[in-house]
Amino acid sequence: MNLITTTLITAVLSLPFIPSTTHIVVEPQETPKVLTTGQITSNKDLLETVSTLAEKYNQDKDLALAIIKCEGQAYKSIGNNKNYKNGQVWSTDIGWWQINDYYHEKSAQKLGLDIYNEIDNLEYGFVLLKEQGTQPWSASKDCWSKIVASR
Repeated sequence: MNLITTTLITAVLSLPFIPSTTHIVVEPQETPKVLTTGQITSNKDLLETVSTLAEKYNQDKDLALAIIKCEGQAYKSIGNNKNYKNGQVWSTDIGWWQINDYYHEKSAQKLGLDIYNEIDNLEYGFVLLKEQGTQPWSASKDCWSKIVASR
């Protein structure tokens, strides 16, 4: 056996063993969804949109603005808030209301709303507020309840 053959055999033997019945499939990575913004370009736009939707859904505008202020702090700084389980992203909280895509994306779609659209995200928040009260935002209650109490 010459030096080249010995080197080749050593290199092959050092490779990890993959049984012939194993198939390696490389899945294409799904393009992550992101919130489309630019429709609301000022605090005035936000206030007008929230006022219109509060009236449409017969909800307290000031409560909605308080929740949006507290939940939207993450949105304004980082866009979407990813939730991890076992080291993997399993859901994302999106937009002004930080609406969770795992729990709400399909429900919103049934209503013709896209939680990744800035305006639809605001509207779906009002749907949740009307149907579930403040429960979806209980994690930020310490923040928004102080704002509501101070008015």
